Amino acid sequence: MMADVSGSGATSSPQLSSSLSRKLNKVLELNTEEPELLAALNHLSGWYGPPHAPNSKHARRLLRSDLERQTLRINKDFLLAFSLVQLSLEQVEGDVGRMKESCLFMAERLSKTRLAAGKLILTADKKENERKKEVAEAFLERFRLTEAEQATLRVGDIDELFFDALKHVGQIYSECPVLLRTHQKAGFEVMEAMSMEQQSAYDRLYRWVKDEFATLRDDPSEINPFLIVAVSTLQEKQPVLLSYCFDEIVHTRSQVSLGAFHAALTVGGPGGTPRPIEMHAHDPLRYVGDMLAWLHQAVASEYELLNRVFGTEGGQVTGNRVFTEDKAQLPHDARHAEEMPNKQQHPPRHAVYGTKHNIRESLAKVLSRIFEPLLQPFKIRLDQVLDPHSKPSTVEVFRINNMLDFYSRMITRIMGHGASLPSLFSDCKEEVLKLFYDTLKSDADILLSRAPMEIMATFDESLVPMDERAAEFAPVLSAVIDPLSKACAISATALKAADMAVYLINCLSVVQGSVSAYDFATSRVEALGMHIESHLDTLVTEETARFLRNCGIAEKMAVLQYRTTQGPLSLEPGMDSRSLATAVRGFERSLSDLEAFIMPHCDKLMEHNLRATARSRVGDNIVGLFSALHEAVYDPRNKYDEPRMVVRYKPEQVKTIVDAL
Repeated sequence: MMADVSGSGATSSPQLSSSLSRKLNKVLELNTEEPELLAALNHLSGWYGPPHAPNSKHARRLLRSDLERQTLRINKDFLLAFSLVQLSLEQVEGDVGRMKESCLFMAERLSKTRLAAGKLILTADKKENERKKEVAEAFLERFRLTEAEQATLRVGDIDELFFDALKHVGQIYSECPVLLRTHQKAGFEVMEAMSMEQQSAYDRLYRWVKDEFATLRDDPSEINPFLIVAVSTLQEKQPVLLSYCFDEIVHTRSQVSLGAFHAALTVGGPGGTPRPIEMHAHDPLRYVGDMLAWLHQAVASEYELLNRVFGTEGGQVTGNRVFTEDKAQLPHDARHAEEMPNKQQHPPRHAVYGTKHNIRESLAKVLSRIFEPLLQPFKIRLDQVLDPHSKPSTVEVFRINNMLDFYSRMITRIMGHGASLPSLFSDCKEEVLKLFYDTLKSDADILLSRAPMEIMATFDESLVPMDERAAEFAPVLSAVIDPLSKACAISATALKAADMAVYLINCLSVVQGSVSAYDFATSRVEALGMHIESHLDTLVTEETARFLRNCGIAEKMAVLQYRTTQGPLSLEPGMDSRSLATAVRGFERSLSDLEAFIMPHCDKLMEHNLRATARSRVGDNIVGLFSALHEAVYDPRNKYDEPRMVVRYKPEQVKTIVDAL
């Protein structure tokens, strides 16, 4: 047993040595200069010594225990700290769980919302597509013609549907500028398409109107009611095309009118009633009266026809008005003109595009052109009647002049001023009036150059004493000159004041010149001179008034001459500085215009001395009136602030200018 013990001790002793050796080696292998070791030793040194345990052997032996206690304390502190962390983590875990539940709830709601939103989006897309479809349909309806309208414009009849479609085209074209503001490309395309449709429709309408006008040759009593709308439409939109249509109706109706005029002259009416107008060629009054009455009736008929074609109502003169109002005024030889029935036809219910004023102007021009071919045949026959070889009497010539004047006025009311037929009548009237004057003068020359002159020459050779001759021959002169003077005065009653004065001055001057060679007619010569002077005063007054009217200053002169108030002239209506200066400027411009000083009535006087006297007196009157105006303007009582700005010329300057002209 002892052996076992010793053996055991021997065995443990080498093991202990080995362990101690390892420890010693380990201690010896330590690097005492490592920062970590130094830091640990420094830390341990703090455990010993005051106020801690003393650095004794016993204390050093308890180092492991101290370290373990320190480790335990640290672990407890760490455990305590981590318990707080654990509590926080548990709170965070609870918060995360609650957040997870909230997220799951929100995800569930989001899923449901997404599902509902999907349905809403589908509905919205469907509504948007429907809205786009409606907008597209509305766009097409507003900016595109239907197939039916396109067919109507291209190949359909010219009727109500055609004009409705044409109106629709115009509306689309007028709305294109609005479309161009937002969709330029579409706007230009629509505008171009509508322009082509419009032009094509107008071309087709032009051809149709032209064909309809050509049918007016046969039976003009029946007129297509849509022709009125077509004419009005072209008048407003395509006046050039309508003018070509007018050429067609002028050509058609002028041929009809010319043929009817020749038939009335040479054939007469149906069955010979009325008789041909040429059968009365031996009677100038009846012949000319019948031609004028026929022309008047034809103009009224054509006017009525054109009124129905143009669709005008309430024109200047319609059928019955032409004849019923003025038939009583017809000359005795022309009262057989028949009344024309009034057959106005109202246009369809469509709106008329052209203005009534423009259409009436076109109507008057067409009517004038229709009767242009009739001018020459009428003028030739009138010249034959008035030919000197036909020897028409003075009374017949004057009655023809009366008829021309009457029918000229009547036809002017229908055709308007400046038309071909009234212009021809006016020219013919001037020629007839000239012939009347020449015939009357010739009659007077014949009357004065034969018996009276021979009687005066015989009496001049008589043995009657010189102091008794005037009294002896006075009754003879009265018997010859007084009826002649009275006849001249009566024949001039229908003339205007200036024309009457010229006519009587010329007649009386011829009589005066015929008897002035004899001493015993001195008193009669003086009496005739007084009459001539009286008529010369009238002529001068009329010529002066005409000049002032042409200058635009006649009203101002009238206010100056005939005003009744005594206040300042500048306060009279129309006599303020500005208005008066404007009128005086017109007068001053006329002083430099040679045409303004043309005196047509004075130039008709046959005696050169009388012409010169009349012109001189007209000039004196003008200068006198201007002098009175100049004096009134420069008079301070009339209160013109700057008279030099109103009247710039002096009377002497005006007189110099007038005398030079």
